[in-house]
Amino acid sequence: MGYERELEVFRQFTNTQEKYDYFLMSVAAAAIAFAVHRTSEMSLDWFMIILGIAILLWSISFIAGCRRRNYIGSNFYANMDFLRVQNGEHPKVGGHPERINAASKGIINAMEHNSACASFWADVQLYSLIAGAVIFILWHVIKMSNISIGSPM
Repeated sequence: MGYERELEVFRQFTNTQEKYDYFLMSVAAAAIAFAVHRTSEMSLDWFMIILGIAILLWSISFIAGCRRRNYIGSNFYANMDFLRVQNGEHPKVGGHPERINAASKGIINAMEHNSACASFWADVQLYSLIAGAVIFILWHVIKMSNISIGSPM
């Protein structure tokens, strides 16, 4: 009974995390589309550089989300291999205790690396999305006030 509860909590956690990752990716993509749509009738000016930085940050956020999902997928695959190794069912390892031990250590190291990388890309995804939003707001304020570089305030 306890194992089934743990498994259900794990499923709910991974499902929620996956939805969150894809939500952030969709926000980044929507922000890019909004910025392009918003400026489609505008001519190039210096303040477009600021908007370009926001779009670059949103692009980084989207790519970081893709990278994160790749590392998470790699971890699931490694976890499946780990279980097969532990059960003596992996075709390259078999049931030999020393091979099981060595393979398990290697897989655990790979999973720790994948987890660290996924965590790094999660931070990049979130912070670049937020930074892009802040820079977009800055661009919008400048555009609204029609301030240009070099003009007196």
